[in-house]
Amino acid sequence: MNFTIKFNLKALEQLGNFKKSEVKIIADGIRKQLTSEPFTQTKNRKPLRRNPLSRWELRIKKYRIFYDSSED
Repeated sequence: MNFTIKFNLKALEQLGNFKKSEVKIIADGIRKQLTSEPFTQTKNRKPLRRNPLSRWELRIKKYRIFYDSSED
């Protein structure tokens, strides 16, 4: 099953703070890691303890991506 990735406004604003090359690394990592099986724990992807930020964390090199899911 393939998943669709949607960025909220705050995430898009934060990506604007990175260099173009960094955005490419982050976007490629998100595409590779989260379009299929985003809720399977791996070396770079793990569920977080209960917190208001998100339920999952993805590590891509030195970057941390926090994400959730919805039924949209």
